[in-house]
Amino acid sequence: MKSPVQWVNDSLQRKLMFSYILVIVIPLFLMSFILYQRALHVVTEQTEKYNDKMLQLMNEKIDKLVTQIDRISYFVYLDDVQKLLNDIPQDPVVNASWQIDLKFKLNSWIGFLGFNGGIRSVTLLDQTGVYFNSENALIQSGFSAERSRWYQEALQSDGAKVLLGPKELGEYMVYPNYREGSLNYAIARKVYNLQGNDSLGVLVMGIELYDMNEIMSELNLDSHTGLMIVDKSKEIVYSRGIAHPDQQLSRLISGDTPGKSTIVKDDDHDTLVNVFTSASTGWDYITLTNVEMLAKDAKQLSSFLLWIGVFACLLAIVISFIFSKRIVIPLKRLQNTMRNIEKNDFQSNIAVAGRDEVGQLTISFNRMVSRIRELIHTVYRSEIQEKEAHIMALQSQINPHFLYNTLGTVNAMAMMSDNEEISKMVVALGDMFKYAMKQNGRLASIREEMEHLDNYMTIQRSRYGERIQFVIDIPVALMEFSTIRLVLQPLVENAIRHGLDPLPDGGTVWIRGQLDHDTIRMDIQDNGLGIEAEKLKAIQTRLLSGVKDGTYRSGDSIGLFNVNARLKFYFGGAYGVDVSGGYGEGTTVTLLFPAKRHTRTLADG
Repeated sequence: MKSPVQWVNDSLQRKLMFSYILVIVIPLFLMSFILYQRALHVVTEQTEKYNDKMLQLMNEKIDKLVTQIDRISYFVYLDDVQKLLNDIPQDPVVNASWQIDLKFKLNSWIGFLGFNGGIRSVTLLDQTGVYFNSENALIQSGFSAERSRWYQEALQSDGAKVLLGPKELGEYMVYPNYREGSLNYAIARKVYNLQGNDSLGVLVMGIELYDMNEIMSELNLDSHTGLMIVDKSKEIVYSRGIAHPDQQLSRLISGDTPGKSTIVKDDDHDTLVNVFTSASTGWDYITLTNVEMLAKDAKQLSSFLLWIGVFACLLAIVISFIFSKRIVIPLKRLQNTMRNIEKNDFQSNIAVAGRDEVGQLTISFNRMVSRIRELIHTVYRSEIQEKEAHIMALQSQINPHFLYNTLGTVNAMAMMSDNEEISKMVVALGDMFKYAMKQNGRLASIREEMEHLDNYMTIQRSRYGERIQFVIDIPVALMEFSTIRLVLQPLVENAIRHGLDPLPDGGTVWIRGQLDHDTIRMDIQDNGLGIEAEKLKAIQTRLLSGVKDGTYRSGDSIGLFNVNARLKFYFGGAYGVDVSGGYGEGTTVTLLFPAKRHTRTLADG
């Protein structure tokens, strides 16, 4: 079975088609790949810029909210509140009234500011524990100021706010009834005693920004982009659109600088990470975008180009088939004509279909074939002339043999004083010489050949009497077909001379003829001595090979080779003489030549 490479190389048309397809498809696929990579790069870059911008916008909004909420904590520095904080009653009944009074001051301050900001509770506590809680217990019993890092950090911040995540307050921190999608955190601040130089403890405000959905809708982040807000302790205070945010956070590198973006790779997919760190709160705003979803549009563009490539490939096959066929068909015609010329058919010409390179090649090929025909015709005429001269020499070799025998017979007849027989022989001899010496026109009808043979048999009857018998079986229809001159008489002479004359009782010679399709077959058969097998094989071999030199002149079969050579010269190698028989069985000589009706000329008389 042929390999694909061999299959392509075996045909010029396939080579052209394959080349056309490669020329179209390879650039198209390269362009598709480059455009996909470029589109993915552009989309990723634009997404990075957009996410950075959105994170900055979100930071501005949340910073503004944190600043507004932080103002609520300043109520502790109101004169009335300072007085209350410096005089905390120990009696439970009086303390309950004190709690109500302080809560009233807090609500009045919030009303004055006109902004609640999602305050869930306000708690005041010192080293001994909670001494004020506006509502909903935020700090549980068992609180230890010494073990609470955030408490110590608030005291050391000199009154600056400290932002705390839900988990940073520790196991004593409780946020009841979280709303889904809200941002939960706490602000801790050291409370100074304005009436003295000591500290009144730490104020903690629990905050739930439940309007985060409104903020997110304004940001208009892509549906494939998740968001998380991480505090300074790397705890998540808010997340949206991220599955398993804690696991995602653990994959990120801590200490990212503002505006930093990177692509994090894992087994499932690549993630574009944008990080923006707030200078005010210290929080990290992080977006996570699935790169595969970014590549969706690029893949659609690439798929579209691939479909165009498939269509272009089919179109290339059709176009290449048409154009290659226009090139290959003339070349195939040229190839077929060359095969005909290999079979000696020099009459073939190719129709010129155009003036391009193939057309010019066809014209040159036709000219070459025409020139070859002319050369062959010239060589053929030269060979014919040479062969005719050769044949004339062959014809001249026939007459001396027969003339010698005939003159001997005439001499004998004269001695016997039989004038009538001598007259017949002389007339027959004259007709034979007259026929044999005709040089204009090398062809004769079979009738003329038989008349010449009849003159020869007249002479042989006078010589041999009843010893030699002649039987002729030639259909009348064959008489007007053509053959070359002097082909029957030499073969009949051979039959008498080599087959019948050596026998004391003589014998019979049969001359038969028949038409076999477009070939005439004539048999000269005798029942004489026959030919030895080895000699017969040698004669047959020489007859099949034809005679091209003078080697046939030696031996006793001069007339046989003469006739064979002449038939082959005139009619071609397919025709000639064949010999069959055996020693003691007689001999049959068969002549084959084409069936062509004889056309008489003035030279025929």
